[in-house]
Amino acid sequence: MMERGKAPPAEQGAAAGLALARLTHELEVHQVELEAQNLELRAAHAEVVSALADHQALADNLPDLLASFDRDLRHRYVNQAAAAVGPAAAAAYVGRTLAETGIAPAIATVWEARLRHVFATGERTQFEDELPAPGGRRTYLTTLAPVRDAAGVITSVLSLSRDITDFVKAQQDRQRLHRSLAHADRLANLGMLAAGIAHEINNPLCFVLATLEGLVEELAQRAAPDAPRPADAAADTPSTFGELADRGREALASALRIREVARGLGRFARIERDRAAATDVRAPLEAALMLAAHEIKYRATVVRDYAAAPQVAASDGELAQVFLNLIVNAAHAIDEGDVDHNTIHLRIHSADAAVYVEVTDTGRGIAPADLPFIFDAFFTTKAPGKGTGLGLAISREIIHGLGGQLQCEPGPGTGTRFIVRLPALPTTA
Repeated sequence: MMERGKAPPAEQGAAAGLALARLTHELEVHQVELEAQNLELRAAHAEVVSALADHQALADNLPDLLASFDRDLRHRYVNQAAAAVGPAAAAAYVGRTLAETGIAPAIATVWEARLRHVFATGERTQFEDELPAPGGRRTYLTTLAPVRDAAGVITSVLSLSRDITDFVKAQQDRQRLHRSLAHADRLANLGMLAAGIAHEINNPLCFVLATLEGLVEELAQRAAPDAPRPADAAADTPSTFGELADRGREALASALRIREVARGLGRFARIERDRAAATDVRAPLEAALMLAAHEIKYRATVVRDYAAAPQVAASDGELAQVFLNLIVNAAHAIDEGDVDHNTIHLRIHSADAAVYVEVTDTGRGIAPADLPFIFDAFFTTKAPGKGTGLGLAISREIIHGLGGQLQCEPGPGTGTRFIVRLPALPTTA
């Protein structure tokens, strides 16, 4: 007799079979899903492996030197380019410090100090090094950058070094070319101004000589009043001592004029030896004005407007070369014969931690079509023999090298204004 509430054995067996079939189906579905997920994982793994291989190949084929360091300053990775300039193969670096790889102790010590600084501060740093390499010493620009985990903790430092030897050499060649062009421009200016400079020296020199000859003769006559006088000697009344002193002062003034011209020339002669130093811009401006005096005297009146200004860090001779170029250009923009109605205005003033020197003329101005090219080397609108086309190009290079700017703008009327802006040195209290 069956117990009440229990299904017959046949029914129980059918239910168990149904449950087993359902479980089997679910297992089969899960197996299919797992196989699909496994395929996806395999594909993802293959992609990761491929990506890592690509990154590895990229890193190993970089021309730049790439390395990674852990917190113990041991190499985690070194690419082939870095290994090629070092003392060991790439694999030999991993797990070792710089010193342990055979790098020169002096270099290893400096680099380890830099790595510690990046780990301690988290600051990216960049520097240049000249290091031994196959074929001779090379110059490298290196960046050390911290690598952080998801929590922001620095886990390693990445080093990337680029060989900039050729760039440095090109820069040095460019600097040598600039110096050569500046020297050529200076010689061209002096050659062009030579006749005027000789005139500026010769006139006062003749006056000094004539005055000294007269003084010597008169003093000799006073010293020996009974001595026979030359037949052509003037029978003028002897000068008083006050008159003699006046003549001496006039000769002295002319001699001082000669000295100023010579000093102006001296500034140009010693440019190659000059270094940037604290300079009052008035001195080189006046030196340039002295050298250009003969170019100006038949064209314009010079107006000086000098306000008190701080000193600048510059070479006195280089500034004189810049100012001479600007003043001569201003003079050549004005035709001869109307001095009273033309001016070359020289202004010095300071503002916003900078010193400004302005050279403004009332000349014919610069044609708008020429304005974009005036600072290009060898561009000139002057007649043959009047300019090389180097002056403004060299002047801008000099001013830029001093951290300043050289600008051009229309002046009053049809004239032109050139503005030199130089960083002012801090004034001491």
